[in-house]
Amino acid sequence: MNFFETAFKVLFLVGGIMVVRVLWWRGGGSVTGGGSLKRRLADVEARLAELEHRGLTTGESDAHLDRLAELEERVDFAERVIAKRDVAALPEPGAPR
Repeated sequence: MNFFETAFKVLFLVGGIMVVRVLWWRGGGSVTGGGSLKRRLADVEARLAELEHRGLTTGESDAHLDRLAELEERVDFAERVIAKRDVAALPEPGAPR
């Protein structure tokens, strides 16, 4: 083995160690860089499960549906009042315009 082959192997080894350390540091301790991603995914899944459970148990969706039905009734009433007013404002048949 000559000097250049040995130097190349040493540089290759040191570079590999540096890459592994950077990946370890960026990944929160995982060589593949997925340690923090796995934690974040687990956090998101836990929050989603909590939101799904909370929405079903507190009846929030029922309250929203009740409110929507009430608003629909109000819109229907307003439409009827406007329609009656418009009909009352029409001239009688045969009346001059």
